[in-house]
Amino acid sequence: MEVYNNISYEERIIINFIFKDLSICLKKVNLEKLIKTTSKHLLLPLLYSKLKKTKLINELPKELVDYLKNIYKINLKRNQELIKELKIISTWFNENKINFVFLKGSALIASEVFENIGE
Repeated sequence: MEVYNNISYEERIIINFIFKDLSICLKKVNLEKLIKTTSKHLLLPLLYSKLKKTKLINELPKELVDYLKNIYKINLKRNQELIKELKIISTWFNENKINFVFLKGSALIASEVFENIGE
């Protein structure tokens, strides 16, 4: 596939790791570039979660693990607050018999698409 050939090695790693759940060899990856690319696409919490699930987190420097864990916790807390707000809004609309639809990230979180809301 031509498009796949035009992306960096780190972007291929991200795609494979996130969507195919493959184990990867982190020793071959430019970690700085991987983190920058993942951050650019707002996928650091998901990367942290996947690395943790596959135990690859143990291959990373402690400082990087702490950084990723902090980003993950911030995202988790933000999403927990968003869920609380969605419940309040949903209740208000329902009580006032107003039809509504959540969009984008709110819709995904409200419909419980994610196994882990920290991702």
